[in-house]
Amino acid sequence: MQALSIVLLTVVIMGLVGAAYMWAVPIIERNAAITEYTTVERFILELSDRIVELANSGSGEYTLDIPSGILRIEGADYPGGDNNTIMFDFFSSLDMLCNKTACNTITGGIEIPIETDNTSAVGVYGEDEPRVITLTGQDSGAGKLLTISLHYRELRSETRGYRIAICPDAGCSEAVNGTGRIMLEFDKRTEDPGASPLPLVTNYITVRII
Repeated sequence: MQALSIVLLTVVIMGLVGAAYMWAVPIIERNAAITEYTTVERFILELSDRIVELANSGSGEYTLDIPSGILRIEGADYPGGDNNTIMFDFFSSLDMLCNKTACNTITGGIEIPIETDNTSAVGVYGEDEPRVITLTGQDSGAGKLLTISLHYRELRSETRGYRIAICPDAGCSEAVNGTGRIMLEFDKRTEDPGASPLPLVTNYITVRII
């Protein structure tokens, strides 16, 4: 009788351990995915802050470590795709992104704004930020291929436009990708009085993957 009780107790304990394991593993995996995503988001936000800081100051350089993933850069004058944009690709099991106001399912290439009030192609100087950050995701095997895009748009006042131009080292019409570290350097500031529809001030930022 005692032996039977021990066997039953062992079975119960093993069942409880198994149930706890099956319950805990998805939570652990999701927490790991959230941590990975948070690392990437912080990198993109810091990258954006440094670019704007260089454009405002008119001088200087910064170097940042790139998280695990692939960084892609399409210059301001790149002839196809998403020009004037820095994109970061990484694989994740994350399927939903929540911010302060809502949760969004990551699916089908739908753009989810990140720390961005509006995604209009042209912003209002003094009201909007020059950058637009969005997240998209596509199914890839057991997880998703996520892409966070950092795009710079023109801001317009009543009298002129202002733009930050992202340019790979090889030129503004080029595209590059890589891993490792990213170096940002202020290049020059130009003003085109004949630009349409308003005179345009452009701050050029050189971007190198090193």
